[in-house]
Amino acid sequence: MKRSAALPALFCACVAQPVFTEPVLAQTVQDGFYTNGYAELGHFSTSGNGETYGYTETTLGFSDAGSGFGVEFGVDALITDTDDESAIYGALTYQSSIGKLSFGVPRSALDAYLQNVPTPGGLIILKLGQTGSVKRSFVTTSYLLGDDEVPVGLRYDGTFGATNVGASYQKFDDLDVYDLAANYRIGETLLTGALEHVSSGSQSETRYFLGVESKFGKVTAGMLYSGNVAFNNETALHAYAKYKPLDELELTATALSIDSGSGSDTLYGVSADYSFNQGLYVQAGVVDDLGSSSTDTFYNLTLGLRF
Repeated sequence: MKRSAALPALFCACVAQPVFTEPVLAQTVQDGFYTNGYAELGHFSTSGNGETYGYTETTLGFSDAGSGFGVEFGVDALITDTDDESAIYGALTYQSSIGKLSFGVPRSALDAYLQNVPTPGGLIILKLGQTGSVKRSFVTTSYLLGDDEVPVGLRYDGTFGATNVGASYQKFDDLDVYDLAANYRIGETLLTGALEHVSSGSQSETRYFLGVESKFGKVTAGMLYSGNVAFNNETALHAYAKYKPLDELELTATALSIDSGSGSDTLYGVSADYSFNQGLYVQAGVVDDLGSSSTDTFYNLTLGLRF
């Protein structure tokens, strides 16, 4: 893989301070085979500059109900006007009454438990850039965009009543990365907690995440607080609300405030997502800081497919 400069460079040029609406993954299962993910073609622009891109997060798998053994393959891929990047995952799996184990190159456990949190305006550069670190594993973005080693390790996912638990370990670029995450549902409220511990030799740092999401009729609202201790001692507060006036239409408003210690920056985003039959969707979004810093207004338009 090559280190991509296209998306991060455009973002950094427009944001003075460093700061995934991301589709929630669907899943189709038939005869032991399953797929989940999405693929999209989009364009974003700001101040006369723009970028067209293609992006996908896809997982394909098979699980034998009799033995419990299976295989799982995944790919994250980004194609822009000037560059392309990809990250390949693959694991042997074993499903039992106490949960699912994955061995090889599994995805980080952290991402699956924070995927409900939307990216401001659905803007891909926020999801893949520094802003994405407030709700995404360090391994996931670095593996896709960097000249890094393959993250070999293992992962566990289990369900105990109303609690879903995930844990993973990955050896990555001389780093040991440990993820632990859990969701707990109480009625229409979902509570989330997660940790990511990164160590190398005698040095180590920990990131933590605390979230809550509740549904009130056609409105879903939530907050995610993260302490980015491993990356410049940043903390972030992510607040959002989703409104579904129609089954096919979802309107989302987000506010993301990041404090890097030397100052804070807040981004605001709105987006509209309209779903058609067979998983097809169209999304449009806008992101701005409302004049609080030198960030320009970003516009985003996306055509995608969930599967």
